[in-house]
Amino acid sequence: MRNGFTMINKTTLKITIFFACTAAIVYAYIPTYFLTGEGIEVKQIQKKSVRSDEEITTAIMNYPIPNMIARCKKDFKYTDEDMVILERELKRYFVLCALKNNKDRAMGMYSSDVDNLWHSFILFTKEYARFGREAVGYFLHHVPKIEGEPQPSREKKREELRYFIEQYEKTFGEPPHGIWFLDACERQNNDE
Repeated sequence: MRNGFTMINKTTLKITIFFACTAAIVYAYIPTYFLTGEGIEVKQIQKKSVRSDEEITTAIMNYPIPNMIARCKKDFKYTDEDMVILERELKRYFVLCALKNNKDRAMGMYSSDVDNLWHSFILFTKEYARFGREAVGYFLHHVPKIEGEPQPSREKKREELRYFIEQYEKTFGEPPHGIWFLDACERQNNDE
């Protein structure tokens, strides 16, 4: 014993560290934090055993978010019926983001109402981070539109919307709920 600490032989220490690291890699995600100019970005080392699309979908769709629903309902004056639709559609959106085939392609958000629930969810930072780890498998970033940023062309917007609709129908076996098109209808009415 030296300075109150028990001396451990180097071989025992190496074996202990090896097994601890191996267990962490095999059984859990290991977050790596990078400090960027915009905050902290979290990268994950993926588990060796990858979950199936069905397991990811089930985890997301069954994840309880009652506090976020209550907050959104209060802040935006939605009804209980509205919240049932918004919860289902936000979770479906998360499924599309988690399962999307083209990782380089962003999944557009086409409903300000669904986005309102996402914003309410993000306010519960610890719960949102836990949801990312446990249900999605990684931290799902929200990238807001910034005033003054160059906007994609009309054709690019249409292509992105077609991609969203195609992925939605492929994943859920039905067309997207009408909530996804309300904003476009309102914009068109305002343009007339």
